[in-house]
Amino acid sequence: MKLFIINEYKSKKDKIKGKELTDAFIRDCINDQRAEILRNEEGKPHIEGGPCFSVSHSRDTIAIIFSNATVGIDLQYSKNIDAHKLAKRYYSENEKKLVEEDTNNFFVLWTK
Repeated sequence: MKLFIINEYKSKKDKIKGKELTDAFIRDCINDQRAEILRNEEGKPHIEGGPCFSVSHSRDTIAIIFSNATVGIDLQYSKNIDAHKLAKRYYSENEKKLVEEDTNNFFVLWTK
């Protein structure tokens, strides 16, 4: 497994945006500028016959993880949300208790 975290990524390739920007960083990470980045019906990028990977970005940071097996990553900077409301909807009873103790635990759990 290999993890790449790139801060201020938008300014590093300021001439491209959106999916093209994400694709450029994927190609940089695998050191193959000719790799064809495809997307499934939900928009998740993949490389036919290539490594499994997952991409996430938040603010001006992008994280890309590669693996020999299916992998996922979620990068999320803290922001003002109703942590208790979301925890009630998505979290187990034990996780809800952790959020009740400290709302910062919401993001710790969410990104695991």
